[in-house]
Amino acid sequence: MCIFQREPLREIYLRGFEIAVKESAPVAIMTSYNRVNGVHAANSRALCTVIAREEWGFDGVLMSDWSTTAPEDGSIPWKCIEAGNDLIMPGSEKDDADIRQAYADGRLSEKEIRLCAGRIISLINKLDKKTKKVTLEKDKKQVVSMTVSCYTLLIRYTYGKEHKQGGIMEIYSIKDEKFRRYGKVWSGFDCTRLIREMEHTPLPEDVIYVPSMEELEVLPEAGEFARRIYGGLPIQIGYCNGSNHRLNALEDHRNSEINIAVTNMVLLLGWLPDVTDAFTYDTSKVEAFFVPAGTVVEMYGTTHFTMRRAMTGRKDLNVL
Repeated sequence: MCIFQREPLREIYLRGFEIAVKESAPVAIMTSYNRVNGVHAANSRALCTVIAREEWGFDGVLMSDWSTTAPEDGSIPWKCIEAGNDLIMPGSEKDDADIRQAYADGRLSEKEIRLCAGRIISLINKLDKKTKKVTLEKDKKQVVSMTVSCYTLLIRYTYGKEHKQGGIMEIYSIKDEKFRRYGKVWSGFDCTRLIREMEHTPLPEDVIYVPSMEELEVLPEAGEFARRIYGGLPIQIGYCNGSNHRLNALEDHRNSEINIAVTNMVLLLGWLPDVTDAFTYDTSKVEAFFVPAGTVVEMYGTTHFTMRRAMTGRKDLNVL
């Protein structure tokens, strides 16, 4: 949690964001995991609405970081909408139920929901002029889903088709030549204790992401990863557990990430240069790779979008 006085918050920590909004007019901003003055950034109306929109004039979409609502002490889903954080990434059934219940009992208004949905629709129509025009009234059913779990519709409307609809996706071995442009398989690491520590972590029906876990970071293996891969720089080790049942999001990291498969899993990968100038991506280009349990994989930050999938639930360690 970060505690700031008004002057240093605005003059130092928010200044870079203010310059970016006013001088480059970005279409989207991502809120952070941490609390600012005791409130999760994604739940902060002061940050999302008062400062970003009303003071700086930002008119795009505000989205949460990945699985910010998953931990017990994480962001509260309905308060994201109330704050003006339009998209909850990646969205889950729990988020859906929380938002609907808040609306049903009056904590969340229809106006607040419509404001968030309207900004998402505006972004969709702005990014791809070729898609059919989306409106609140005509697409009311989709708008409800869009506000709650959001990204499925963003892919559907922006790209105009479901991924490989009616087709079969071939799953390649992680050792296949096709994987070389996405990343590298590392050898020589003993991950036994890391994987054993993961036995105590939850495996939910949806997905949970914990970016940093002290019990993992104090193990000797953490120092080995820092030394061999990151040149001795500080690292964090967390995990991403759960079950994915559809291709509804692709995640881009700006630096290399190490993934350790605690269970068997499938990586769904795309190539960053395939993203168009309009920031759209044809999901039919996604390729699938099987990663056996215990495998250490580096994903290159310059070339990948990733989603991890296992039909019966998977556990995955992340070293950053």
